[in-house]
Amino acid sequence: MELQRDEYSVLSFNPETQALELWWSAGSASLTEERFRQGLEQFAGQAVERRTPNLLVDLREFAYRPAPDMWDWRPEHIIPRYREAGVRKFANIVPEGWPLGGTTNEQEGFPHPQRPHRGGSGGLVPRNLTP
Repeated sequence: MELQRDEYSVLSFNPETQALELWWSAGSASLTEERFRQGLEQFAGQAVERRTPNLLVDLREFAYRPAPDMWDWRPEHIIPRYREAGVRKFANIVPEGWPLGGTTNEQEGFPHPQRPHRGGSGGLVPRNLTP
């Protein structure tokens, strides 16, 4: 069920998997830091509202480079919202050669697999990210 769509991303909820999904589009290249953080806050807010246990973020088309301080901002502003929502699993789908690194389970307190996409959908329903 699609919740929100703009030129940067699609936010949806999959009732079958109880997953809130954020699919970043190639349009994310024109994001500003403020709009990027608003997107993360909206995603976290939807997680709290829906009390969803599973989060999925597709970064295969993500084209924005966050500010260096985002990695300090996120644990302070976003991770507590995920805990409030009762998130138990969090996964990123990243392209081969993902340049931004990631966080660890110990830092965030829940499983956080981050594996390169190697083709196929892995059971996921592809999204048309064209607004």
